[in-house]
Amino acid sequence: MLAAVSGRAGRGWLRRGAWAALVAVGVIGPLLARAAWEGRGALAQADVAAAAGRVDREILHLGRAARWRVPIAGHDEAALARLMAIGEAAELRGGAGSQTALMAYREARAALLATRAWGVADRALLHAANRRIARVMAEQELVFGTDLSRAGSREAYHRALLEQAGAGGWPWAAVAAGLTAAAALLALRGPATRGRAVWGLVALGLALATWALR
Repeated sequence: MLAAVSGRAGRGWLRRGAWAALVAVGVIGPLLARAAWEGRGALAQADVAAAAGRVDREILHLGRAARWRVPIAGHDEAALARLMAIGEAAELRGGAGSQTALMAYREARAALLATRAWGVADRALLHAANRRIARVMAEQELVFGTDLSRAGSREAYHRALLEQAGAGGWPWAAVAAGLTAAAALLALRGPATRGRAVWGLVALGLALATWALR
């Protein structure tokens, strides 16, 4: 008798688990597919712009590709690497190239901050972008004879501001993820099919919120 009850309970858990997995795949799958599609499309547009010699548009499209971040795809990492390379090459040219360098570094930084979930995807790259932005801004201040730091520490001043602006941001995503997990657990343990469906929809909504906050 106990074995039969235990068997039915086990099969119930398996059915609920399968239902939850099906919902997760049905929702997350299309989202990931679209992000990968859009990201690769933006990367292709960046290639077209580069071939036409339009570095400004190349930077714009690379920033878009980097923002369509998908953990299992590599287009975002490729876009970020290209942005940093464009910035470095422009910075080495000096003169008017400093503005192009600043544009590329800022686009990489903005993309990293726009796609964080538990934190920044590549914190080392963010710090590198901050350092280079601060360096270029300090060099521009020297050219124009200005000093916003008012203490002769232009680069340190700008870097401190950049690091401060990029700090934090993850707690809201963590809260949304926790709520998603709680709703998913209730969906599995709900006493009735209707109740599980309702909690499943709640879990779906919170999963979308978590993805949007990443």
